[in-house]
Amino acid sequence: MRFADNDLQKALDGWRNSPDIKERAMADNFWFESRVSDARQQIFETYARASADPAKLKARHNDYYGAHVVVDEHIPHTFLPTLSPASFGDIDDNYTIVRIECIDGR
Repeated sequence: MRFADNDLQKALDGWRNSPDIKERAMADNFWFESRVSDARQQIFETYARASADPAKLKARHNDYYGAHVVVDEHIPHTFLPTLSPASFGDIDDNYTIVRIECIDGR
């Protein structure tokens, strides 16, 4: 994913240049993401606006994730129809779709 907002893109570029391999891997998750709809990207960019440095972008991403992805009662942005989630194509109604939010137990 490439941000339309130049400041966010510069922050992402800086994050990807981190000497810490774990930080670079997190930034690469943004860079290589290709299934975010334009509508959802715009929502995130508005949410993360003014994050002109890597640390602020990471903090805003964490805030966004907690508020709009890991939710109890509402539909997470991952599946919100108005944000045009990526289609799985034609799948059998009997298939179970599993969404993994966290694999490290935190």
